[in-house]
Amino acid sequence: MTMARQRRSAFTVYEVLVASIIFAILAGLALNSAAQVEGNEIEAGGRLFHSMVEYAQSASITRSDVGYLVKVDSDAEKFWLATAAAPNTPITHPVTRKPFVVQLGNGSPQGLTAIQITGYDLGGDNVVRFDGTGAMDQDTPATIEFGIGSERYEIEVDPWLGKLKVNNQTVIGVEAIDMGG
Repeated sequence: MTMARQRRSAFTVYEVLVASIIFAILAGLALNSAAQVEGNEIEAGGRLFHSMVEYAQSASITRSDVGYLVKVDSDAEKFWLATAAAPNTPITHPVTRKPFVVQLGNGSPQGLTAIQITGYDLGGDNVVRFDGTGAMDQDTPATIEFGIGSERYEIEVDPWLGKLKVNNQTVIGVEAIDMGG
């Protein structure tokens, strides 16, 4: 006598549990990698700003008759390297032969699409200038703040040593509370 096998039409509790755990792990990995990409963009933006400042300083020493600067345009979400004589015209990058510009946001050729410039302090204007000795035009650190959502990263370049410092903070929104009065 043979017993006929019955066909199952549903999943067991264990199968559903295992599938749920696998999906949770995959979702966690996806969220973690998205946060890592944003962190990488912030780091890349900071390094590009820092390297431009260093390049402008070195170029100003090398070509003391020219004078170089880094200019920030937060409305257009970009910053660039220029000469003191033509601060609105980016110089040509010596390797790529393209304008020495870092564009943030949508359409960024550097892939820095998630970040934006949320503030800066460059000594009262929007440029960091160097004289022929490589001295910065300000006594306080040059700072630029990048943002991704509620995250803020402040990149600070020391005017004397050229050291880069990164500060990270989360902006927490505060809602107005009606006190009934």
